[in-house]
Amino acid sequence: MGIYTFYFHNKNRGMHINPMLKKSGFKINENTMDELETFVKSNVLQADTTEECLYIIDEIIYNNIVYNFTVPLWCNLIKEEDCMTIESEMLDIKAKGKSLEEAREIFFKEFDYIYTLYNKIPNEKATYKIARIKNFFNSNVIKA
Repeated sequence: MGIYTFYFHNKNRGMHINPMLKKSGFKINENTMDELETFVKSNVLQADTTEECLYIIDEIIYNNIVYNFTVPLWCNLIKEEDCMTIESEMLDIKAKGKSLEEAREIFFKEFDYIYTLYNKIPNEKATYKIARIKNFFNSNVIKA
């Protein structure tokens, strides 16, 4: 199982590539973000076995709302035999789809729902878990 670090969102910020990806043949200064996405899809997501990699999100767009992160959201991307899962343990969001695109769409929808719901809950009525997630939202997410 390989661990890769890559960005799919907000391509203007540049890319961070961890040493495992460099060792696998990806040349950091000679490839565009689209080539990086293609490389990861062909080397991780097309594998016949269960694979897991780090999936970093710094922008979510859902229903014409843009959520920009001041600190990237680190998620796990799990490729299983018949589905893809994007999971944020910190935000307690898990989205499963038949493809990466479907899993991403479900994740973005769930993020939007939780962001909206949790920000309606008064601080004094929030559980510890909700307060922690709400604090992350209010400290690290800019809604445009």
